[in-house]
Amino acid sequence: MDNIPCWYELSWQKKEPALVLRVHKDFVRNTKIVSNDAPIVNQFKEEFGFKDFIGNFNGNFGFDKTFIRRGETEEFVEFLVTIPQVKKETGKKCSYCQGSGWDKRSDNECIYCNGKGKECIYDYQSAYAISASFNVFFVLSYHLEIETSSTFLQFLTVRVTTGRDWHGGSLGGMYSILLCNWMDSLMKKAAANRAIIPEMIEAMQSAYQVMIGLTEYEKHDFRASIDYESGWLNVSCPGNACGLNPVHMGPEEGKGYEFSCHNVDTPAQQITLLAGLAALHDMARKEL
Repeated sequence: MDNIPCWYELSWQKKEPALVLRVHKDFVRNTKIVSNDAPIVNQFKEEFGFKDFIGNFNGNFGFDKTFIRRGETEEFVEFLVTIPQVKKETGKKCSYCQGSGWDKRSDNECIYCNGKGKECIYDYQSAYAISASFNVFFVLSYHLEIETSSTFLQFLTVRVTTGRDWHGGSLGGMYSILLCNWMDSLMKKAAANRAIIPEMIEAMQSAYQVMIGLTEYEKHDFRASIDYESGWLNVSCPGNACGLNPVHMGPEEGKGYEFSCHNVDTPAQQITLLAGLAALHDMARKEL
């Protein structure tokens, strides 16, 4: 409903793919340290077996050193969140394609080994640590009690869930008035009935490539576009209709709007969509 000075930013690092979290120094000064004994911390440690947690912004942050503090600017403390490899080769022959790398049933590259003929396992531990760390941070930052002195405005906010069940990687948040107005300008410049955002698609594909590996078939599952008539931003990545969409009726003139997700079941899908949002943020920040 209002434009508010920025208290955190999500950004995307293309080279050596990573998420970047920037936290405003005023927010850092006015936010209590999250104790190792906090219920949310204990819950995640018990469920996922994380070894440690750091709940302040003076050094690294989060579970198992997933948010690496890499410096600061005049306004922000900056953390690097490296994209982890989730799908890993065991060195054994793929049992599905018998080491050929080819799925004879579908006459396509084997989706279980990405055509390499090697058995793979899915190790989500590092991805869960990233998701849980974002979970704690976004809970901490969701209700802003004191506005910052930032010269920038907040473009979007995010909240996430972290769990092993269906929808265990869910996320949602809000787009600001300023961001919605900027997205509206993209839509009006588009030649077709929707404005495609290739920067978001590229970031999501890059993150997914590191975590899972990307087949030619899966490249078509990444979408990010603003619908011409409704102004809705719709985002999707590989999964069962997995993606982000507006809540309720979507955009209203002069207001921001809330977004939510559908069928985001894993932390890898969650991180993929966060990469897309980070790229969207970078585009808007550069132009605005």
